[in-house]
Order: sequence, then structure tokens, then C-alpha cells
Amino acid sequence: MWKNWKLRAMHFVTVWLVKNLLKAVHEDELLTTTSRGWYVGSRRLRPDEISLLKQEARELKGSYLWRLMSRDIKYIAYLRATNKARTSEDLLYSNAMYYNLEILEKFISKCDESL
Repeated sequence: MWKNWKLRAMHFVTVWLVKNLLKAVHEDELLTTTSRGWYVGSRRLRPDEISLLKQEARELKGSYLWRLMSRDIKYIAYLRATNKARTSEDLLYSNAMYYNLEILEKFISKCDESL
């Protein structure tokens, strides 16, 4: 009985800390494109910053380094979710790795598509 209460209290504290201390960041909070311009947060980007950002996004998207990094992340996430999964946390970490990679790919595509 005592163990069960202790685990529930630890779970409650963990959930409360995650909800109140960790803030998720979405790609729209990082880079926003509107008809009036491009914004990072609330700061409007200058035209030279926009062109530099587009150029770097194109270079990164087509680079061999990016392909290797994204393949490695997918492979490690796959292994973590299948072969090496011991607990439910392993599946959670695997999904988080896939989500982070998806966010990065969307960010690069957002910069590249807005030509």
C-alpha cells in the first residue's frame, strides 16, 4: 500500500513539473511568414537576413551531411522503439526523436518554399 501511494505521489509531482516548467516550442514560434514579411518571434527580418536564411536552407536541405544526420536519427529512433525498447519511456524517447526531426524538416522546407 505504501509503495503504491509513493509511486502515485511521484507521478503527480512529475506531471505537475512537466506541465508547469517545460514549455513546448512549435515551429511557428520560431519563424513566421506572413504577407507583411518574415518574423522570428516578434522581430521582423530584414531582406538580407531573409535571403541569407533561404540560401542556407537550400544548402542544408541538399547537403549530404543533412541526409546522413536525418538517416542516423531515424535509425536510432527505430532501434530505440523496437530492438532496444525495455520500457514505455524508450517508446516515448523514440517518438520524441521522430517529432524533433519532423520539426527540423518542416522548418527547412518552410524557408526553402517561400521563394
